[in-house]
Amino acid sequence: MKRLFLIVCVLLTALLSTACAQKTVGQLINERIVDPMASTRTIDVHLLTNRATTSRIAACSGDYFRNLPADRLHTAVCKVSVPAKHTIGALDVSEDRNPDRESYFLVGGYEHRAGDSIYDAASAAKEVMLFVHGFNVPFEEAVLRAAQMKYDVKYQKPVFLFTWPAGSGEGLLDGILMNRTYLENQKHARESIGHLASVIKELKRRGVKVNLVVHSMGHQIAIPAILKLTREEKMSEFLNEVIFNAPDYPSGEFAVEAADVIRSARRVTVYCSPGDNALVASQKVNGNYRLGMCLRIDGIDMINVNEIDAPVLGIGGLGHGYYSGRAILVDLYQTLDGVDAEKRLFIRQSTSRMENYVLRQ
Repeated sequence: MKRLFLIVCVLLTALLSTACAQKTVGQLINERIVDPMASTRTIDVHLLTNRATTSRIAACSGDYFRNLPADRLHTAVCKVSVPAKHTIGALDVSEDRNPDRESYFLVGGYEHRAGDSIYDAASAAKEVMLFVHGFNVPFEEAVLRAAQMKYDVKYQKPVFLFTWPAGSGEGLLDGILMNRTYLENQKHARESIGHLASVIKELKRRGVKVNLVVHSMGHQIAIPAILKLTREEKMSEFLNEVIFNAPDYPSGEFAVEAADVIRSARRVTVYCSPGDNALVASQKVNGNYRLGMCLRIDGIDMINVNEIDAPVLGIGGLGHGYYSGRAILVDLYQTLDGVDAEKRLFIRQSTSRMENYVLRQ
């Protein structure tokens, strides 16, 4: 009897201790957000790029990193000052010699990282956001966007940017003939697949939790890189959150490949919009329906964002760049915290066969 009494006491003590240890959601979020990013901040963007360089002094600049491919990765850290007063999604810069840091983005110092030292910050943090941009994105815009996303979702871990040779060529006609630029970017995307796969593989080897965020034509690099690792390297669950924004990728191919992509991650989320004019144009160029126009696939959270951005007669709205706007960032914040889709703010179940959820107004 005495022994039974002692066991009961121990169990009650354990239950009471557990109850006392339970914390509210607010307490957990307050503990997680060490830096609230409520004022102007300098963000370290960890750079991995297969863009070729010029003979100029190394800098986080389009004057140094070109829109042409290199055979190897260049690694560095770019210092970006993100202004507290910036409008969500806008990347306001000034040509003044001494711009207002509270209102304008500034790309500052360039710090070279030799060998694999670029991954040291990831190893220490055990988690990163890895951002892959899309079509026709100049180097400096890619760096600014990575910093803006980290700041606006108050992401507490390092942000890594894989920037590839996107953008118009260096001749006048390349900047005018968009179809020519698109096809050239597609070629550069294919040449970048192996480089991105090597980055993800190294992060996995170091035990880093990788949250992969991709936009537009970047999927023509990211999805084949994932397939390369799952099929050739026989890897699985090497990614945490995979977030595809407006994927410019053939939906028919992805439907066949989806099982391997799902196997690579804890969760896969796709933000899509049948009203995305850029993808409508891509459909005409490529001759097939694009994944970013919505296609329900078992095991993937397909979220239609068209309701928050329905262009009138094809004009207006956030367009192809909606991923950097307020509505998506609010949802991204919750996604990175691991909240189930149906439990997130502004999400409702869809009655359409083309998606699982709708991001509502």
